[in-house]
Amino acid sequence: GRPVGDTVYTAMCNHRGGVECDLTVSRIEDDLATGAKQYYVAAGGGSAAHDLDWIRRSAQVGGFDITVTDRTAEFGLLNVQGPKARELLMAVVDVPEQVEQLGFSKNMLIKVAGHEVRAIRLTFMGEYGFELHTPADNLVDVYRALMKEGAQFGIENSGYRAIDVLSAEKGYRHWSEDVRADDSALEAGYAFVMKGFTKATKDNSAPFQGREALEAQKAAGLTRRLQCFTVDPSVPLHGSEVILRDGEVVGYLRRAAFGHSINRSIGFGYVSHPEGGVVSVDYLKSADSWEIEVMGVRYPAKREPKAVFDPKNDRINGDYSALEAAA
Repeated sequence: GRPVGDTVYTAMCNHRGGVECDLTVSRIEDDLATGAKQYYVAAGGGSAAHDLDWIRRSAQVGGFDITVTDRTAEFGLLNVQGPKARELLMAVVDVPEQVEQLGFSKNMLIKVAGHEVRAIRLTFMGEYGFELHTPADNLVDVYRALMKEGAQFGIENSGYRAIDVLSAEKGYRHWSEDVRADDSALEAGYAFVMKGFTKATKDNSAPFQGREALEAQKAAGLTRRLQCFTVDPSVPLHGSEVILRDGEVVGYLRRAAFGHSINRSIGFGYVSHPEGGVVSVDYLKSADSWEIEVMGVRYPAKREPKAVFDPKNDRINGDYSALEAAA
């Protein structure tokens, strides 16, 4: 199993291979009283109740000897993201060396403003940063400490709209919009979190619910794939707009946002074959034109096979040299 301090982003599938949950799982310290292994699961705010129910039902059906405790009401989260995130956290934490030791997809307990905080080195915004999880009663003190020290770094508050836009620019999936329980993990582009479905893990046959269905789907070929499209900034997208390939309707958008970093409207939707055939990479690449229809008007669109912003993940790794050069 994973060692204490590891955090993974992963998905949970149903027996059809559909994505029921996407969440992060952190291996935390063993229970002091019993010695049992403990895991800290963080789900999206809008899907937490669904995810909790799915985990509990799956554990019961599978006969797993586990205890699932809902701590949602007891805990809160502050997200520190951006080029100065590391410097800021080092300024407020009791032991700055801990921040230097915290690599990507790692977690550890630190102290901020006298309170115990679980810092997880993750991002849903495509920036270098940390999620800070702590009991709700501590949040105000931790927030005030961050804002006080952060003033020297130009800290700003941001909310869910910013998260939605930044995640869209990075191509990060949003459960309930980009992906749902009736979308297979392969169609939605989740192969990278599943053992045995990437070149690096092709020899790993670790069992999980939905594996057989996904293997069969992979062998037969996908009949639809989630794709990202951008259009001129003058064209507002809201979701449900029609996607056309070479003049033929092949799908519709599930989610949309405006990409301020690229000055383009962004949309995500599943592309199917008009004749029900396999949607291969060649099928996507060989299109002469893509269009998005908005209120009866068709606009030229560009299919974006990679993230439209920082596709090499330089920022996640703390490399802001491009930003500094542009300043």
